[in-house]
Amino acid sequence: MDIYEPAEDSFLLQNAVKKYAHSNVLDMGTGSGIQALTAVEQGCSVSAVDINPQVVQHLRAQARQQKKSKRSITVFQSDLFSRVKGMFDTIIFNPPYLPQDEGIDDVSLYGGEKGWEISARFFSQVSSFLNPQGVILFLFSSLTNKPQIEKIIRQHLFQWEEVGRQKIAFEELYVYKIQKSTVLQELERNDVADITYTTHGCHGDIYRGIFNKGRKKTSVAIKIIRSSSGVKHALDSEVHWLKRVNEVGIGPQLLFSSREYVVMEFVNGPLIIPWLETATSFQIIRVLRALLKQCFVLDQLGITKEEMHHPLKHVFIQGGKLVLIDFERCSGSAKPKNVTQCVEFYSRIAPFLERRRVQLNVPLLRQFAGEYKHDKTEKTFKKILAAI
Repeated sequence: MDIYEPAEDSFLLQNAVKKYAHSNVLDMGTGSGIQALTAVEQGCSVSAVDINPQVVQHLRAQARQQKKSKRSITVFQSDLFSRVKGMFDTIIFNPPYLPQDEGIDDVSLYGGEKGWEISARFFSQVSSFLNPQGVILFLFSSLTNKPQIEKIIRQHLFQWEEVGRQKIAFEELYVYKIQKSTVLQELERNDVADITYTTHGCHGDIYRGIFNKGRKKTSVAIKIIRSSSGVKHALDSEVHWLKRVNEVGIGPQLLFSSREYVVMEFVNGPLIIPWLETATSFQIIRVLRALLKQCFVLDQLGITKEEMHHPLKHVFIQGGKLVLIDFERCSGSAKPKNVTQCVEFYSRIAPFLERRRVQLNVPLLRQFAGEYKHDKTEKTFKKILAAI
């Protein structure tokens, strides 16, 4: 029978289960069932799952032989969380963690090409099944790439504590007790779910999630800062200026924020240059004018956004509409320069626009921008707009 028999890793994890498992327990990838049965002996109510149907049948029979109460342990087949329902106080996982050997197929041993892929899938899903104060008891090997495992845990907004370690033969085994970070708990309390890491920003990490408010679900972007005073200032600045520009219909909608994060509407669309490569000349002209109009509004508010001379990563086209993002570098100014910076940007990409059948009279645009620099009125702005 193709069932992973208990070995050093199982016994190391079992020690942690005896110490930390409590209440309602999920034993993921139960294998021999050693962790599930140990948790039952600790007085826990256990759900044990495995992708292997043979494992499920074997553990059910074993539980009956040991006269475990039907209420104490439930065993069923599931590929990770695909058939799991409910929330748990303890989730145990001894994943297959070895890097894949060519020509050998054993789901109980190999965690993917590099050994950590199944663990990454687990952490991308587990939060929805773990109670706010719940714990994950997770075992892995030095062969799995310890820095990568810790990176995965951190990127999914969990914190960890090493509660077991054992050196054997050619590897070292680790058991981590993992819990939701305070930021993750707070976001979930504020009805943000399905939080997934997307990228690493200048001052922190960027996540995507779903904001559930009543019957409405909104896709949101979450910026979570790293702990330093300079970064904290950047977050405060982003929140301050987003509130200001939202009042005039600019930028993604700010939903809520704290000292460590900001949650805003997720902007889903191509950046301006990739969009320009496929848009029609009519669409391009409309967007170029829309960007100038937003820059003019910012100028009238006395706000300098800073990046408008090179806004390649700050202008998205969502559903045909232009959306400016990233307001953390904004500043109040008596001489704002968004329009003039935008004109300079257009002047630099004029050859590209010409290939897209949009011709700009660059000398005229720059002449009008020079006039606008000294007279930031609607009259001088309209001259720039008319030249597009």
